[in-house]
Amino acid sequence: MLFTLILALISFFRYGIGADYFAYEFLYSRLSDSLITEIKYGLDNQELGFKIMGSISRSMGIPYQSYLAIIAAINLFYIYKMSVKYSKNPTLAMFLYFSMFYLVWTFSGLRQGLTIAIGLYYLLKCIKENKPYKIVLISIALAFIDYTALVLILLYFISNINFKKNHLILLTVISVIFSILPLGFIFNYIPIPFITEKLGPYLQSGLSFNLIDFQSFSRIVLLIIMFVFYDWLVLDNYFNKRILNVYIISMLFYFILQFTGELTAARLSRV
Repeated sequence: MLFTLILALISFFRYGIGADYFAYEFLYSRLSDSLITEIKYGLDNQELGFKIMGSISRSMGIPYQSYLAIIAAINLFYIYKMSVKYSKNPTLAMFLYFSMFYLVWTFSGLRQGLTIAIGLYYLLKCIKENKPYKIVLISIALAFIDYTALVLILLYFISNINFKKNHLILLTVISVIFSILPLGFIFNYIPIPFITEKLGPYLQSGLSFNLIDFQSFSRIVLLIIMFVFYDWLVLDNYFNKRILNVYIISMLFYFILQFTGELTAARLSRV
């Protein structure tokens, strides 16, 4: 709890930290303080739920810095709850979050950071309690803040598949090979206007091999570690097995979607 409070204080009183800090400040300044006006005539294309959150805050006279503090508090509250409830070592879990995701999803990616924190807490809860309808409703609600929250529905149903260790290793190898293929280059030459128009901005135009970059290499190392300790981690605990399987599959999204570019692949895999 002390560690979480320290992280919260840092996030509350930050200024200019985070790649999107000033971008979100600009978007916040353009929101109308009238909810109806914002919904009808909003200047920027943001998810409806996030626009409503910002517009309500503006109507209450909440300054941008306080608005960020509220979002960070909600984010860290759910990360804390998740760590305490589902980790044998909550402090280590919080430390890993700080080391890997804190500066990105608490400080910068406000929308996705919020949906990841809330969504993953309820994903674990619904997996443990076998409540598919609940996670569907929660994911749809969170999609109004960030549309990638819909991936949580897919992850829930993936958790019900009884993957064996060798199945996951095979899927990992296939995904890594898939990431090397120049699919972005190929898609750019498909003579179908819908595909080129919708996917074009997200596709890599060149022939690039991303297997040797840091993002790919670090994920491969982490996957190897998980496979080495897989049998021990899932020993006599089906819930742990479902969670570990979901985590591995979600990491494979990164390799499968690499042809769309680093940003899209990273966002969906982190969910």
